[in-house]
Amino acid sequence: MKGAATSNVEAASIAASQALNASRLSHGSVADALVAATFALCALDASLFLSSASFLIAGPGVGTSSFDGRAKQPGLGGRRPRGFIASQSPTNAAKIAVPGLPPVLLAMHAGRGNHTLSELAQIGLSSAENFARIDSNRAVLLKAFAKERSMIFAPNHESGLRNSLLLAASPTQGGMLTDSDIDDLRCNVTDANPELRGSLTPDCDAILLDFGRDELDAEADALDRQIVVAVDARGVFGAGIFVRCSDTLDLGVGFSAPLWAVPKLRGVRHIAAGSTLASPSSIALIREGNEVTCALGVAGTAGDKKLASYLRDRSTGPAGVLSITRK
Repeated sequence: MKGAATSNVEAASIAASQALNASRLSHGSVADALVAATFALCALDASLFLSSASFLIAGPGVGTSSFDGRAKQPGLGGRRPRGFIASQSPTNAAKIAVPGLPPVLLAMHAGRGNHTLSELAQIGLSSAENFARIDSNRAVLLKAFAKERSMIFAPNHESGLRNSLLLAASPTQGGMLTDSDIDDLRCNVTDANPELRGSLTPDCDAILLDFGRDELDAEADALDRQIVVAVDARGVFGAGIFVRCSDTLDLGVGFSAPLWAVPKLRGVRHIAAGSTLASPSSIALIREGNEVTCALGVAGTAGDKKLASYLRDRSTGPAGVLSITRK
């Protein structure tokens, strides 16, 4: 059996499929597919690398894992901001969040990828270059991340990424991002517990991201998202969700910072530093009995509501649904 993958972004579909099935990278894992697709997406979108992404992986020999890479509220170790008064418009600096994608990508690949990050980055970047001209600084930094991992966020790294983030979100600009925020880049990796949904039978359940679906944030569900779903030759399934923020700030190093941290307003209870920020969760793995049989996700906007509807009645698929089954 060959692996298979698909995405609402063609370059990501191609990258994931190549990571699974290319002759020089035979027997790629589902983690390899998701990583290669991520590099393709980040190459095409200046803001995605510093954004939010999460993954589900389940199948024989690997268990069931959830990788929570939501962006976080900044401010660890910093002074409590005075906040903006009602007549002021919060600055862009106050909206720069702590990125979740870099640490979650490393955690998901560790111990699950069959091939190096550099090999997968090359596949992703090559696929993206077939669809658009890629910013040269962005390409260099993505390759550096694949080789040096979190060290690209180290002080005085030649990429200048850390300094650019701190300068753009400095307290003098009304921002809250601190050195501690960047030093503490990490994600939450947990066992993903199946949750029954709607008309799914007792022998057929959905494995979901545990993002508090019963308290769905309408503003978060309105965010645009990109989806990748895949299955490898061993029958291990995976799904990834990448969130796109329409408001960004150019950092001048090939990347833009998404603006979705919550500014401090005087007289309003402040979100604690390090808190995860509301994010869509419209991916799922379908399990029948003890076997995962399908990975699916809903791209675009309002995907969480569409996914919930689809799981209640799988006879009618919503617009933007992507799925992959074992062939």
